[in-house]
Amino acid sequence: MKTYCGLVAASCAIAWALVLSLHAPARAGVVENALRSWEPFTIEGVVMERTRSSVVVNEKRIEILDTQAQGRSIKTRVIDEQGREVPPGAVRAGTRVLAKGSTAFDERARTLVYLATEVTILGRPIDLRDEVQRKRYLEPARPW
Repeated sequence: MKTYCGLVAASCAIAWALVLSLHAPARAGVVENALRSWEPFTIEGVVMERTRSSVVVNEKRIEILDTQAQGRSIKTRVIDEQGREVPPGAVRAGTRVLAKGSTAFDERARTLVYLATEVTILGRPIDLRDEVQRKRYLEPARPW
C-alpha cells in the first residue's frame, strides 16, 4: 500500500511539473532561438483560453511577450482591425484573433513554442477571396 501511495504521489508531482512548465512564460533563450532561426507562423481563430502571458488559439499556445533579448525590447503588439494598439487584456476567451510571429524550440521543455509579434483582434473571419484582406492580414511576420 505504501509503495502504491508513493507511486501515485510521484506521478502527481511529475504531472504538476509538466503542467506548470507548459504555462510558464517564454524564457529569454527561447526568444533568442526565434531571433536566430526565424520560422514565421500565422494562425487565425477564436481564443480558447487566456492566461497572463499566453492565449490558446486552434489548440496552440501562443506566447504574448514583453521582455528583453539581445539588447532589444521584445513586445507583442496587440491591435484592433483599424490598426490601433489596444491593451493585451482586450484579448479574452471567445475573441477572434489573427496571431503572427515565429516558432522557436524550447530546449528546457523540449517542445515547439509559438511567440507572437502581433495579435490582431478581428470582428469576423478573414475572407481569403478579398485581395485587400489577403495583403493586409496574411503578410508573413517579421522579427521585432
